[in-house]
Amino acid sequence: MSKEDIKAFLRKHHYHKESGALRICKAIKEGQVKIDTTVIQERSRSAILLIKRIELLNEETKEYENDLKETTENDKDAEIFKSLPGSGDTLSPGLMVIFGKNRDRYKNAEEINSLSGIVPFTKQSGNWETHLFRFGCNHFYRNIITRLAYCSLTKSEWARSYYNEKRAEGKSHYHALRCLARIWIKVAFSLWKKREKYNEDKHMAAVQRHKIRNRLARKSA
Repeated sequence: MSKEDIKAFLRKHHYHKESGALRICKAIKEGQVKIDTTVIQERSRSAILLIKRIELLNEETKEYENDLKETTENDKDAEIFKSLPGSGDTLSPGLMVIFGKNRDRYKNAEEINSLSGIVPFTKQSGNWETHLFRFGCNHFYRNIITRLAYCSLTKSEWARSYYNEKRAEGKSHYHALRCLARIWIKVAFSLWKKREKYNEDKHMAAVQRHKIRNRLARKSA
């Protein structure tokens, strides 16, 4: 294989580092290192055992996925959460746990964001005020919501645009994800209350209207 062939193979498998292709090319040029037969036999046995464990893990994973799918079948709330970009059968059950069935469980979306540690907490004394990362939270909730934000990056145009804006402001990857997650929870909360499914075009139109109102407000000020 040529260097370009190796690069193409790596890109196909979502590996884009130049150093990886260079290491492979170097290893090919140097030739194969001679290894003792006993070592080869032992490593082969270890590799076969590892493959069997992976196959077993894959079977268990499929069973969990089937259980999650059965849990969300014929559930109206599940259909709402599944409609969110990037949610699907895996994250929608987690969102069902977070929101629950009682529509009066939360007064607003910020309660969920605070409970999950997505928003920082404020520390204040007199005129002094600072905002700190919220370590004390429901980590299961934070994991589900952050994963939703991450998975939406390739499924939603506005989500990717919002994330890029936050990154351009100098925020880290995880900080930008938390900012996006906060917005997604507001969207999910509104849909959950209204019992409506997500519509990307409808949301994009609402985002544009919000931007126009902000521009007019700044001009009038």
